[in-house]
Amino acid sequence: MFTLYVLFKINKKLLSFLLIMFAFIQCSNEENNSDCSANLLRGKLAIKGICLNYTIQLVSGEIDKDLIESEWVDEMTGTVYNDVFALQNVCDFPSGIEEGETFDFIVNKSPENQKCAVCLAYRPTPSKSISIIICD
Repeated sequence: MFTLYVLFKINKKLLSFLLIMFAFIQCSNEENNSDCSANLLRGKLAIKGICLNYTIQLVSGEIDKDLIESEWVDEMTGTVYNDVFALQNVCDFPSGIEEGETFDFIVNKSPENQKCAVCLAYRPTPSKSISIIICD
């Protein structure tokens, strides 16, 4: 009987701990991926390179200029791009967005480790990269 009582107490504490951790994780996710309308940016997929080597150009919105290349020359074509960055979180980028299309996004302030296979073929991208969240 005593053993059953001890197990009940331990499980109750464990359950309480798990519920608190779940609530904390949910709150931190909401804080990181805050409402898209608050910090909404518009980008254009300037280059949809091989092996997810994507270059995104900022079309509108306010962003820390230290995060992006104010001017970058594509060494393959010689084309000059302004306000661009390389896509950091390639596993999360929708495959349906084509080169030249615009989309809305926010900066992902706490990106997770990527868990997808990406080939290693080289396509030049800007040296600065950002993890983003696409907004519908």
